[in-house]
Amino acid sequence: MIVVDDLDLGELFGGVEGFTAKLKRQGFENARILKTPEEVASARIEILKAFAYWSGPWRPEYPWEIGKPAEYELN
Repeated sequence: MIVVDDLDLGELFGGVEGFTAKLKRQGFENARILKTPEEVASARIEILKAFAYWSGPWRPEYPWEIGKPAEYELN
């Protein structure tokens, strides 16, 4: 789950459509925007059921998008 405030959503991505398009370009095909607390609660249940498809930090740009070698962090 990624949390983005309205200001950043607009300034960095040009709104919901731009943010969703960015996620899809990065390979996140099932991205959706949650607008109410009820939608967030429901999504958490779905995430727990489908957990482990992918995990890790989301970044506005990944190394492969800008042509830099990946750096791996072991924590």
